[in-house]
Amino acid sequence: MDSMLGFKQFIVEMAGEKRAFQTSANEAEGMLVRHIVLGWSRNPPKNIAKYIGNTETEKDDNRASRISNFIHETIKRNFDKNHSRESSESYDTGTSKKLAGETRKQLGIPNFKAGRRIEDAVITSNNNHYLLDLKMSGKHSNGSFPSLKTNKIYSGISLSKDKNGKTIVKPRKNIVPNTHPVNQKDTLPVHINSLHKHFSSLDHNAKEKIVKELFNSHEETPKNVKKLQVIDGVGGTRIYDSDDVWNHFNEKFKPTSYSSEVSGLNKKIYAHNDAGEKMHISTVGVKHKRPSAGEQLDFNIRHHLSDKLSEKYGYKPLAYLEH
Repeated sequence: MDSMLGFKQFIVEMAGEKRAFQTSANEAEGMLVRHIVLGWSRNPPKNIAKYIGNTETEKDDNRASRISNFIHETIKRNFDKNHSRESSESYDTGTSKKLAGETRKQLGIPNFKAGRRIEDAVITSNNNHYLLDLKMSGKHSNGSFPSLKTNKIYSGISLSKDKNGKTIVKPRKNIVPNTHPVNQKDTLPVHINSLHKHFSSLDHNAKEKIVKELFNSHEETPKNVKKLQVIDGVGGTRIYDSDDVWNHFNEKFKPTSYSSEVSGLNKKIYAHNDAGEKMHISTVGVKHKRPSAGEQLDFNIRHHLSDKLSEKYGYKPLAYLEH
């Protein structure tokens, strides 16, 4: 039985399997995006044959439909009482390839000075914009990025290609004072240990700038823009306001320093406060090399902040839908 609880309802994590959709998380995200943007009947999948008479797929589609409706109801309840699905416009960022630039301008969305574009879909309504980051698995990641971009965020350097294909390396002095060497031929443990040593060598202000960039909280979000994270698991669907998570962290935990440690092929970031508490807030892991991209490494970024705040600091999601 479906039930939508009120504003900022408490959530109890269910143990065991974290994925509620029968299909993969990627396919589930695509299914949800179709419902958000056009609706199932107006935009059926290309491989429609496998959906006909498939009970498991029908259940997935029904779940995606409920989540889509839940997102619109959450927007109406928490941000804009005049919002309606019928009058809003929705966009699939997977097909809007220039969303980070030209398309954002066309939609009237302020183009942030920097930061990752992590939204999977955008809903625009009454001159308000809702950037949706969809995670259709309890064990979700917050992004998978190539090493060039990860190092740009994480280690203070910017790499680009000139017209001849030559790599151009520029220090980002506004983020950190020194550059971090990137060598695609290094082994995975070398990359992780190098990132760890570099982060550990920085002063507090430089570490904080990196952490804020990782959480996309390094600059003020315009009043007419909301960054919403939608996480689906066996227990139900949670919606978080990303900026609200960051504000709660600073108001309740009150971080005073950050540290780093290596665990296998993962680099963990911890926050500390004057009460002697240590909180694991993010993990950066080396995934693999991609020969098609010139032996380029991929990094997977996972955030644990909302879960940690829920466990000890009474943080509650913006809304919770129990399926």
